Amino acid sequence: GNFMVRRTLMLSAIIIASCTYSAIIHSGPRRNLDRETESIRSNCNPDFLREVLKAHKKDPNYTTNLCTREKNALVPILLAAFQCPGAKMTKVALTESGVGLAGKDNSLVNIAADSGNLDALKTVVEDYSQDDARSCVVSAASWELNGYTPLSLSVLRDNLPMAQYLVNKGAKLNQWNHTSPRNGYQFKGVPQPKCRVALGCAFEKNNPKMVEFLLQKGATASEDDLHYTEGKLRKCALKFGKDDPKCKARQEVFTMLKKMQQQWWGGLSKSYAKPESCCNNLYHGENNSRLQ
Repeated sequence: GNFMVRRTLMLSAIIIASCTYSAIIHSGPRRNLDRETESIRSNCNPDFLREVLKAHKKDPNYTTNLCTREKNALVPILLAAFQCPGAKMTKVALTESGVGLAGKDNSLVNIAADSGNLDALKTVVEDYSQDDARSCVVSAASWELNGYTPLSLSVLRDNLPMAQYLVNKGAKLNQWNHTSPRNGYQFKGVPQPKCRVALGCAFEKNNPKMVEFLLQKGATASEDDLHYTEGKLRKCALKFGKDDPKCKARQEVFTMLKKMQQQWWGGLSKSYAKPESCCNNLYHGENNSRLQ
């Protein structure tokens, strides 16, 4: 009766899903990476992720080095897995891909920060047991991936909890982003870096709460920032009217900076923040994204 009908429908659905996954994974040498990553992101199915990684590992060009000059298929796969809620898919991706956490690669931290998933970020960062190593991996920008530091990525994603977590783990507030990624690879939705430091990214995103948090933690604001915000405020008022929510947010940021400037003679520096030091073998050199 009804039980047999429901069972038949359920079995049919499973068969269709299996065939769909198989078609996506085994679509020839040039697998459709966009379809794979979209399926990973939308279904968050560990078994499907394992099958995708298994298929890619058969490719002679497969590499777990996330800092290769060429576009790496593993990067968007990891990003999609990290975007799944919780930490289960993140752990499967790290284990099954072979990338693990050996080598203390800060590129993993960048990808986790770009995912917007705090659980994924914690999974990656917490493995770094040494405080000095953790401070470096959560601070360094990655030329090969997107040019941003993890903190700046969290700011660009308007993700305050993630920014708070990174700062608590030692992320350097005034660490510069790289403005010229070497190989041109950039995460989907993230343009070439336009902001030099995390605070500048908060101005770019017009996020008063993020600006306030970074200033309270000691991020360096400059008179350049004040003039930039004032100019943006004028343009916003002319285009949308001063009562527009975007303009009100910009006004809030401008008032914050103006108050800082008036508090004491050293409230705002004359020029942009100087980069804080980071591990040289992370921040510079041919393989700048690895701790040796």
